[in-house]
Amino acid sequence: GKYGERDDHSCVLQTKVKAQHDQNKSSAPCTSTSSPIIGGLQINLEAVHVHNKCKLGVYMGKYGEVDTLYLTQNQEKDLSSSEVAAFLTDRLTASLANEFTGQAGNNEIYSEVELLRGFPNGLGMYPQQNFNFKGQYGWNGLNIFLAMEKSDGSGLVCTDGKAWTNFGDPTVDCNFTDNSGIITYHTFNSLNFAACKSAFVKTKESCTAYQAIYLTDNSILVTAADPNGTKSARSCGLNSPTPNAFKQAVFADGHVCTTTLRNAGRENGGKSATCECFEDPCANGKPLFEQCMQSQEYVP
Repeated sequence: GKYGERDDHSCVLQTKVKAQHDQNKSSAPCTSTSSPIIGGLQINLEAVHVHNKCKLGVYMGKYGEVDTLYLTQNQEKDLSSSEVAAFLTDRLTASLANEFTGQAGNNEIYSEVELLRGFPNGLGMYPQQNFNFKGQYGWNGLNIFLAMEKSDGSGLVCTDGKAWTNFGDPTVDCNFTDNSGIITYHTFNSLNFAACKSAFVKTKESCTAYQAIYLTDNSILVTAADPNGTKSARSCGLNSPTPNAFKQAVFADGHVCTTTLRNAGRENGGKSATCECFEDPCANGKPLFEQCMQSQEYVP
C-alpha cells in the first residue's frame, strides 16, 4: 500500500499489565513529580496482555536480538513469564518492520515505552518507575496504549497507571515549520511506511522545537486530577544553582516556561509520559551543561 496508509489513529498496540501494589496504595500515583520512584514501593507484575489493533502485523523485540514476537492483525496474546523476559527489557519496543539490530532507541521506526525498571527475569516484583514514551529520535504511525490494572480487574493499580500516544500520519503531521521533523520512508518486505525523524537530538532545540511540542501534546497520561487523560507537561529544563544557568525555556510556538530545580524540569511540576529531551539536559555532567552555564535562556 501507499506510505502512511491506515485509519487515522487506528494503529495501536494495546498493552495491559496485571499487577498488585505491594502496599495496596491504589490511591497513590505510580510516580511522583519529583522522582520516578515513590519511597521504594514496589509492584508485583502478574500478567502482560498485548493486543494488536492495527491493520498490519506488528513485531515486538529487543535491540540486537534476532528473535521477535510477531502479532498478526487484531491478534491478542497473554505473554508467558519467559516471553516477557525474552521480548521486554526496561521497555516495550514495537515496530512495523522486523529490524531490531540498530542502536537502542536510535531509530524513528521504533515505537517504545519504558516500563518500570524492566523485566530481566520475566514477571515478578520490581521497583516502580514512570512510563516514558521514547520519542527523542522520532515517531511513526504505530501508537502504544499502556494500562497497569489491578489483579482483580477493579481498576488501575495506581492513579497514573495508564498512558498512550496519539501520533498521526507522519506524511501530514511531520511538516513542522521549523523543520524539526524529517519525513523518512521505509520498506519492509512489501510494506511501505513513513516515519518522522527528529532533526535535533541532545540539543536545546530537541526540547523546544515543534517536534518536541508535538511529542508532549500527543503523549497522554491519566492522572488523579484528570482520569480521562491529559497531555504531557512540557520540559522546561532543569535549573542549576550556578547563577548563569538557564532561567527559562522559549518554545517554537512562543510559549515560555521557567526552569525548575526539581520535578524533572516539567512545567509547573507537572507529569509527563515523554522523554523527548533526555529529561535533564542542564544537569551537571550532561551534554548541555556547559551551554547552560553560559546562557541566560534556554532558547532554540
